[in-house]
Amino acid sequence: MCLWICIGCRTQSHIKTNFNDKKELVNFLESISYFWKNDSMANNGYRDLVVRQLVKYNFNAFNKDSLIEYLGAPSRKSTLSGFENETYDYFFINPKFLSRTTRYVPPNEAIGTLIFQIQSDKVEYCVIGHIDITF
Repeated sequence: MCLWICIGCRTQSHIKTNFNDKKELVNFLESISYFWKNDSMANNGYRDLVVRQLVKYNFNAFNKDSLIEYLGAPSRKSTLSGFENETYDYFFINPKFLSRTTRYVPPNEAIGTLIFQIQSDKVEYCVIGHIDITF
Protein backbone atom coordinates (compact mmCIF):
# COMPACT_ATOMS: atom_id res chain seq x y z
CA MET A 1 0.00 0.00 0.00
CA CYS A 2 2.83 2.41 0.76
CA LEU A 3 4.24 1.90 -2.73
CA TRP A 4 0.87 2.80 -4.24
CA ILE A 5 0.73 6.03 -2.25
CA CYS A 6 4.22 7.05 -3.36
CA ILE A 7 3.47 6.38 -7.02
CA GLY A 8 0.13 8.19 -6.76
CA CYS A 9 1.73 11.29 -5.32
CA ARG A 10 4.50 11.26 -7.91
CA THR A 11 1.89 11.08 -10.67
CA GLN A 12 -0.12 13.89 -9.10
CA SER A 13 2.95 16.14 -8.90
CA HIS A 14 3.53 15.88 -12.65
CA ILE A 15 0.06 17.14 -13.58
CA LYS A 16 0.03 20.16 -11.26
CA THR A 17 0.75 23.26 -13.29
CA ASN A 18 -0.89 26.23 -11.58
CA PHE A 19 -0.39 26.31 -7.82
CA ASN A 20 -2.39 29.56 -7.56
CA ASP A 21 -5.59 28.02 -8.91
CA LYS A 22 -8.11 27.45 -6.09
CA LYS A 23 -9.82 24.64 -8.01
CA GLU A 24 -6.48 22.81 -8.28
CA LEU A 25 -5.94 23.33 -4.53
CA VAL A 26 -9.35 21.87 -3.70
CA ASN A 27 -8.75 18.91 -6.04
CA PHE A 28 -5.38 18.24 -4.38
CA LEU A 29 -6.87 18.52 -0.88
CA GLU A 30 -9.66 16.13 -1.85
CA SER A 31 -7.11 13.63 -3.14
CA ILE A 32 -5.02 13.66 0.07
CA SER A 33 -7.72 14.27 2.70
CA TYR A 34 -8.51 10.67 3.62
CA PHE A 35 -4.87 9.60 4.01
CA TRP A 36 -3.85 12.88 5.73
CA LYS A 37 -6.56 12.44 8.37
CA ASN A 38 -5.60 8.78 8.88
CA ASP A 39 -2.05 9.90 9.65
CA SER A 40 -3.25 12.19 12.46
CA MET A 41 -0.42 11.02 14.74
CA ALA A 42 2.07 11.89 11.94
CA ASN A 43 3.81 8.56 12.30
CA ASN A 44 2.99 6.53 9.19
CA GLY A 45 4.83 8.82 6.75
CA TYR A 46 1.98 10.01 4.54
CA ARG A 47 1.98 13.62 5.75
CA ASP A 48 5.74 13.82 5.38
CA LEU A 49 5.34 12.51 1.83
CA VAL A 50 2.90 15.21 0.65
CA VAL A 51 3.58 18.28 2.80
CA ARG A 52 6.15 19.88 0.48
CA GLN A 53 3.72 19.70 -2.42
CA LEU A 54 0.91 21.01 -0.21
CA VAL A 55 2.76 24.22 0.72
CA LYS A 56 3.34 25.07 -2.95
CA TYR A 57 -0.33 26.00 -3.24
CA ASN A 58 -1.58 29.50 -2.57
CA PHE A 59 -3.78 29.28 0.53
CA ASN A 60 -4.33 33.04 0.81
CA ALA A 61 -7.95 33.76 1.78
CA PHE A 62 -8.71 30.02 1.97
CA ASN A 63 -11.51 29.47 4.48
CA LYS A 64 -10.53 28.03 7.89
CA ASP A 65 -13.55 25.72 7.98
CA SER A 66 -12.61 24.29 4.57
CA LEU A 67 -9.06 23.76 5.78
CA ILE A 68 -10.33 21.73 8.74
CA GLU A 69 -12.77 19.86 6.50
CA TYR A 70 -9.93 18.59 4.29
CA LEU A 71 -7.07 18.26 6.81
CA GLY A 72 -9.03 17.46 9.96
CA ALA A 73 -8.46 18.98 13.37
CA PRO A 74 -5.03 20.56 13.88
CA SER A 75 -2.49 19.00 16.23
CA ARG A 76 -2.29 22.26 18.18
CA LYS A 77 -3.83 25.73 18.19
CA SER A 78 -2.32 28.96 19.45
CA THR A 79 -2.81 32.71 19.18
CA LEU A 80 -0.02 35.22 18.64
CA SER A 81 -0.39 38.94 17.90
CA GLY A 82 -4.02 38.58 16.90
CA PHE A 83 -3.36 35.70 14.52
CA GLU A 84 -4.67 32.22 15.15
CA ASN A 85 -2.19 29.46 14.35
CA GLU A 86 -3.43 26.04 13.27
CA THR A 87 -0.51 23.62 13.54
CA TYR A 88 -0.46 20.20 11.89
CA ASP A 89 2.35 17.78 12.67
CA TYR A 90 3.58 16.00 9.56
CA PHE A 91 6.53 14.05 10.97
CA PHE A 92 7.00 12.66 14.45
CA ILE A 93 9.58 10.46 16.16
CA ASN A 94 8.27 9.19 19.47
CA PRO A 95 10.92 9.89 22.14
CA LYS A 96 10.32 6.47 23.73
CA PHE A 97 11.99 4.90 20.69
CA LEU A 98 15.14 6.98 21.17
CA SER A 99 18.13 5.97 23.24
CA ARG A 100 18.23 7.43 26.74
CA THR A 101 21.75 8.66 25.97
CA THR A 102 20.56 10.75 23.01
CA ARG A 103 21.01 14.43 23.76
CA TYR A 104 19.79 15.90 20.48
CA VAL A 105 17.75 14.66 17.53
CA PRO A 106 18.47 16.29 14.14
CA PRO A 107 15.60 18.31 12.59
CA ASN A 108 14.74 15.55 10.13
CA GLU A 109 14.19 13.28 13.11
CA ALA A 110 12.08 15.56 15.27
CA ILE A 111 8.57 16.93 14.84
CA GLY A 112 7.81 18.49 11.47
CA THR A 113 5.14 21.17 11.63
CA LEU A 114 2.87 22.76 9.05
CA ILE A 115 1.49 26.02 10.40
CA PHE A 116 -1.41 27.95 8.91
CA GLN A 117 -1.70 31.52 10.20
CA ILE A 118 -5.34 32.62 10.21
CA GLN A 119 -7.00 35.99 10.64
CA SER A 120 -10.74 36.62 10.37
CA ASP A 121 -11.29 32.93 9.51
CA LYS A 122 -9.10 33.20 6.39
CA VAL A 123 -5.62 31.74 5.88
CA GLU A 124 -2.98 34.46 5.63
CA TYR A 125 -0.10 32.10 4.87
CA CYS A 126 1.31 28.67 5.64
CA VAL A 127 4.84 27.56 6.45
CA ILE A 128 6.63 24.32 7.30
CA GLY A 129 9.23 23.96 10.01
CA HIS A 130 10.32 21.65 12.78
CA ILE A 131 10.60 21.34 16.53
CA ASP A 132 13.86 19.86 17.79
CA ILE A 133 13.60 17.24 20.49
CA THR A 134 16.21 17.80 23.17
CA PHE A 135 16.71 16.00 26.45
